[in-house]
Amino acid sequence: MSTPKPAAPLPLVLVDDYTQPGQADLPEPTEAFGLHRQAVRAVIVDAAGAVYLMHATRFGYYKLPGGGMDPGETRAEALHREIAEETGFRVEIGAGIGRTVQYDRGENFRQDSFCYLARLLERGAAPALTASEQAAGFEVAQFPNIGAAIRAVMSSRVEGRECSMILREAALLAAAGRKLALK
Repeated sequence: MSTPKPAAPLPLVLVDDYTQPGQADLPEPTEAFGLHRQAVRAVIVDAAGAVYLMHATRFGYYKLPGGGMDPGETRAEALHREIAEETGFRVEIGAGIGRTVQYDRGENFRQDSFCYLARLLERGAAPALTASEQAAGFEVAQFPNIGAAIRAVMSSRVEGRECSMILREAALLAAAGRKLALK
């Protein structure tokens, strides 16, 4: 796996409206939003094919490691930082999986997430979770394969806006599964 170029275009995997999650075939919004967040996510896989997710034990959901990009960061820098903070892992960033767009016109908010495969190199240091991640009970969860990870994500107990997060994670994991099957 090689480190992706920060501006490498990724295929669009999902467009979702936070206010009505799960609508099929939504077009990508073309208008400007007051708040446009850029985020990175990773499907971390080890040599045996196991997949690692974050489990918010207090709220009963699973998500991909990752989060918002800081100003001036490349995608690769942000992804390494987010993975180290949430998992303590050291990874090699690989191929791009795709990007998702989530939005809420009423709140004038849009989030673009860029997702990559990542190969686990070392389990390393302890995570450096934020206060909100600690409050959510974040911990690393390991699954034997992509299919098991997708089933865990889809079993998440969420409602409202969080449903969009679950759809995003499931779509990105499915795209990762297709990419891994081509190898």
